[in-house]
Amino acid sequence: MKESIGRAQKLATAAIRDAVKRCKAAGHDVVGCGVLVGTGMPEWTTDEILAVHVRMHKAEGELFRDVLVEGARACGFEPATLPDKSAFDAAAKKLGVTRAKLDGELAAIGKAAGPPWARYQREAAAAALVALRKR
Repeated sequence: MKESIGRAQKLATAAIRDAVKRCKAAGHDVVGCGVLVGTGMPEWTTDEILAVHVRMHKAEGELFRDVLVEGARACGFEPATLPDKSAFDAAAKKLGVTRAKLDGELAAIGKAAGPPWARYQREAAAAALVALRKR
């Protein structure tokens, strides 16, 4: 299992490096990043995880998020993290604004960005605003 996790880590780091390279080639400076994170894994054994299908999905999701965070760090970024279940409230708190103000800012960004502008795009924008604020 450690070998598989290590491979996932290498793939995530390589993908982040590639994304940064493409952004720079397009004339953009990458100054930070954000990742929505889960609640973490309970102290389950591998057998306990494999015994319940939904636990496998949780473990996979946590692994995905963990390798993104570590990949960002390997690329020289300390990612801004937001909890995936309450990203907007957490972003508003970290930014020191009301949720209504954040929602207004996200709506303006969405209008400028154009479709699609659904929850995933709004969460990504909220994480980006937090990452920029950290800078």
